[in-house]
Amino acid sequence: MDPQATWNELLNAIVDRDCNSASELAESLIDWMEKGGFSPIAIPELGQASGGSKSVPQMLNRLVVYYVCQTTCFRGRS
Repeated sequence: MDPQATWNELLNAIVDRDCNSASELAESLIDWMEKGGFSPIAIPELGQASGGSKSVPQMLNRLVVYYVCQTTCFRGRS
């Protein structure tokens, strides 16, 4: 899986109001991250800072991605 490509597709699906695709993409990203996969870059200004997955920029990117995915999945089911 390419989490960055999936994230970009998810954002496009949200903008296009394609709830089914957005929900599927969000679930895929959540599943990927919960299995230990790295998160995509949600805030490009933070970039890929050194310090690994425990760096503040990496944790912030992961938090933003996870929040957007959870919100998207919740709205897709409503």
